[in-house]
Parts: sequence; C-alpha cells; structure tokens
Amino acid sequence: MHAELAYVFRHAVLRDAAYQLQLPGDRARLHGLAFGIIEELIGGRPPASKPLDPERENAFESHDSDPFARELAEHARLSADARAGGAAVRKLYLRRAAEYAESRHRHPESAGLWEEHAGLADEDEGSESLRRAALALQRGSGIRRAQELLERVCERLVEAGNRRREGIVLENLGILHSEAGRFEIAERTLEQALTCHREVGNRRFEGVTLGSIASLHSRTGKVGPAEVIFEQALAIHREVGHRNAEGHTTLNLANLYQATGRVPQAESAYEKSLSIGQETGDRRKEGVVLLNLANLYQVSGRLEQAESTYQRALSLLRAAGLLREEGQALGNLALVYLDTARAELGERTLERAIAIHREVENRRFEGNALTNMASHYRTTGRAAQARTTLNQALAIFREIGDRRQEGIVMGYIGGLSRQENRFVDAEAAYKTAVEVHRETRNPRFLGAHLCEYALLLMQMKRPEEARDRWREGAAALRAAGDSAHLERLSGEMRQACLQTGVPDFVDSPR
Repeated sequence: MHAELAYVFRHAVLRDAAYQLQLPGDRARLHGLAFGIIEELIGGRPPASKPLDPERENAFESHDSDPFARELAEHARLSADARAGGAAVRKLYLRRAAEYAESRHRHPESAGLWEEHAGLADEDEGSESLRRAALALQRGSGIRRAQELLERVCERLVEAGNRRREGIVLENLGILHSEAGRFEIAERTLEQALTCHREVGNRRFEGVTLGSIASLHSRTGKVGPAEVIFEQALAIHREVGHRNAEGHTTLNLANLYQATGRVPQAESAYEKSLSIGQETGDRRKEGVVLLNLANLYQVSGRLEQAESTYQRALSLLRAAGLLREEGQALGNLALVYLDTARAELGERTLERAIAIHREVENRRFEGNALTNMASHYRTTGRAAQARTTLNQALAIFREIGDRRQEGIVMGYIGGLSRQENRFVDAEAAYKTAVEVHRETRNPRFLGAHLCEYALLLMQMKRPEEARDRWREGAAALRAAGDSAHLERLSGEMRQACLQTGVPDFVDSPR
C-alpha cells in the first residue's frame, strides 16, 4: 500500500492546523469539492421538501443524504462552488438535518438547526422554523428556552397580523405552561388561542385547542368541565375528519375516566383510541395507547395482563424506532416487576429506563424514574440511596420548571424523613409539598400528603392538628377517586389513634 493512501490525521489539532494553513480561497474550493463528492456518493441531492405549514401533518420522508445533511449544509456555507454554495442549498440541507435529528430524538441539536434554518427563511417560513425549534426544545425538556422562542414567534405573528398562525403558537405556549405547572397562565393562553381559531374560522385547531383545555382541566381536578369540553373537541374532530386528533383526545378522555375510578369506561375509550391508531397507521400512537391501557391493568390489579400489554407496546415502539417512548414503557414495566416480587429484574429494568431517558434527554421522565427508583430504595432499606436519588429528581424538576412534580417529590422526601424519625425535616417537606399541590391544583397528592402529614403530627403528639389535616386530606382523596390509597392510610391512622389513646377520627366528617 502506498504511504499517502494509508495516511490519516491521528490528532484533531494537527488536522485543524493543516486546515488553517490553507488560503481562504483554497479552503472554500475544498469545501465545494467535499460537498460534490458526498452528494455523488449518496446518490444525488434530495428533492425539495413540501413547504413548512403548521396545519399539515407531513410525515418526514427519509433520504440517503439525511445522516450527512448537517455536514452538507456546513460545506455549502463555506464553499466557493456555485453548485454547493448559496442559501437555497444550505437551507435545503439544514431542514433535512433538523428533521433527521428530531427523528433520532436529538432534540437540542434539532432545535439549533431549526433556528439556523429560520435565519435563511422568509418571514412566514422563519416563524414556523422557530416554532419547530421550540417544540424540539420542549421535547428535550428545554422549557425555558422553548418559551422564549414561542413568545418571540408570537410577537412576530401579532406584528404581521397573522391571527391564524398566532392561534396555533398560543396553543403550543399554553401546553408548555401547563407542563411547567403554570396552570392559570396556561388556561388564559389556551383561551386566547381558542379565540383566534374561532375568529378566523379554523375549526380543525379549535377542536385541538378544546382538547388541550380539557386536558388542563382534567389535570387540575376540574373533572366536570373537562369531560364536557372533551366531548365538544371530539365532535369537532369528527366533523372535520381529524382522525389523529380524535384518537389523541379519546386517549386523554380515557385517562380522565381512569383518574376518576371509571375503569370500564376508561378501558372502552382506550380500545377506541387504539383502533383509531391502527386505522391511521400511527405506530407511535398505538404504542402510547397500549402504555396507558397497560397502566390501567396495573392499577386495577391485573398485573399479568399489564405485563403482556407493556410487552406488546415495547414491540411496537422498538419496531418504530421510538426510543423515547421505549424508555417510558420500560419505566412502567419495571414497576410491575417490583409489584410482583421480582425486585432484581425491576431494578435492572428501571436502570435501563433511566439510561434511555438520559440518552434521549427526556428530563421529565428521567425525574419520574428516579423518583420511582428512590421509592424502591426506601422499601428495600436503602434510605441513604433513596434520599440521594430523590434529591437528583428534585433538582431535575426544579431545573425544567415542573412545579407539579416538584411538589410530589417533596412529599416523598417528607415520607422518607418521617420513616427516619427526622420529624422537623419531615414537617418542613410536607408543608412545602402541600403548598405546591395547592398551587398546582393536584388533588390526589394533596390528599395523600395531607394524610401522611397527619400521621406525622400524631407521632409528634399534636392530635388536634392531625385531625384537621386528616379530614382535609381524606376529603381530597375521595374527590380524586383514590379509594385504595385512602384505605391504606386509614389503616395506619386507626393504628396511630389506638397507640396514642386518641379517639378514632378516621371516618369522622368534621
């Protein structure tokens, strides 16, 4: 073999030094040469993509150039070759690179590419590129930066008088506020979006936004209004033939049924959503519905059925290359293993879920899985590991601005401190948790942690305060339909009353 054919740069510094020794014109010609060779090797340039439109659900159509699209865009930027250079060619490959990165769950990378693409686009296309950058950041848990971009896009659309697209961006912004636990702002923003849709006659997105408002009401305990608005959204989806949105809204309605203890209705709605996903060929949606259906089986005690359904979901998600959703499925399946005395398998599966969440930068679900792992550590006598893991989860939720989950973790920290007889720390944690639950309107965990706080107060010989906290917490759990949790805590409180000689107030209305 000739030496010059075998030689490659072994050190990045030497490579960069050799590059910098080239004259600017020579470097530009080298970039043009590299661009041409890569395009030739991958079989030519991809066709122009369809115009960016927030109202179209165009699936990403892959091309052999996609793994090299980012590199080609950079060669086009730096090239002197007219065939490779120019904003149009660079913009073509920047968009493909952004879409490819998103399909591989590289959300921050995708967001950066969309922002770069926006800089080469006209006003309308640039606004849509920035919106997509924001959505990519949101999927990667970059909520604060996503909010900045959405607000920036919204300002541009207001200035342009584009009420139709303004409504779409406001809906995205409302969902972001909801995910961050800012429910009052979320509701106002979604109502503004709804006004825009109705003003311009956009029935399709009127239905989508009604579904988002209903989901917000469901999450904040407004069950009656949520159910009514879900039905309104479904009527519009059917009217305009928006089957994907109908399937998604049916899934969320099923979640509402499950949260309020209506298991048969929930199961029927999950099956309906599943059939729509199968009809539309949406493998991701089909897998996500199976995840929720498996969770229903799990919480209703049908663990064998839950396990087999999680496995079905995993097969679909893996076949579709949906690593993000696979991590979610594994996190739930791990809890089934733990609930069926397979502690080692459950712990390994939960570790795998956490690894996936970190790989795809799914910070919210990483925090959820860490919380579940901490609970496992606590029940297996590893209090120190439990506390460390809870603190890691807490840091994540504070970083991404998820107040709802922050409150839940603070309640768990209170429970761990109570178990360790660290009563002062436990009381401080429970007070913080209860305050956050009230702020985020989380009735289920408000009830649970008020009742646990009451148990702590019994240990601290403060029965009058315990009675008040208990009554409020028990009422909240009943309203949330969590009878199983209330029954378990009631047994603990009866035992606490017996041990301290306090009259049993578990079932006392006031």
